[in-house]
Amino acid sequence: RRMSRVWLGSQPIRGTAAELYLLKRGIWRENIPERQLRYHPGLRYIHGKEKKDYGTFPALLASIRNPEGRMISVHRIYITPDGLKAPVPDAKKMMSACGDLSGAAIRLHPAEGEVLGVAEGIETALAAHAVSRMPVWACISATLLEQVQVPANVKRVVIWADKDRPTPRPGTSEMNPPRGAEAAERLARRLESEGKEVEIC
Repeated sequence: RRMSRVWLGSQPIRGTAAELYLLKRGIWRENIPERQLRYHPGLRYIHGKEKKDYGTFPALLASIRNPEGRMISVHRIYITPDGLKAPVPDAKKMMSACGDLSGAAIRLHPAEGEVLGVAEGIETALAAHAVSRMPVWACISATLLEQVQVPANVKRVVIWADKDRPTPRPGTSEMNPPRGAEAAERLARRLESEGKEVEIC
């Protein structure tokens, strides 16, 4: 009910702070899928175990859908009225899911043909679509990127991997591999085992 209330309280993105946020990230208006992205004029930002209330902010919304196409969560990017990330601990938050998130994604573009791109963040996915013109889905995180399920009609998948840096392992001089690249490689191996043609960009 809470998820539905947030989604129904949203409005088209055109001419809003959410559109301005994407424009400032280098996404042109013609590359913004207005049916999949929405704007909410004011959502409360509650954070942490102590449930600290940071106030109300505008937000960019995106529906997260499971492999059957049912909306099971809403991804929120909290922003300011002038299109910047909100001054909060983590501007990107996902609402509690009403179902299994494994295989889910933000379906920014219809996957009706044989080629589909996948990426982690919304901004990366939109940029990938802008340069390639292929449909691209956003998977929100590296973990969900690894788990994404693509439609049976898709024969070729292009993984637009985040170019992360290695991170130090606590208490050692060793480095963890870049999470984005690691997730892309794991997804590629799984998709290839399912008979898909895969490219990592």
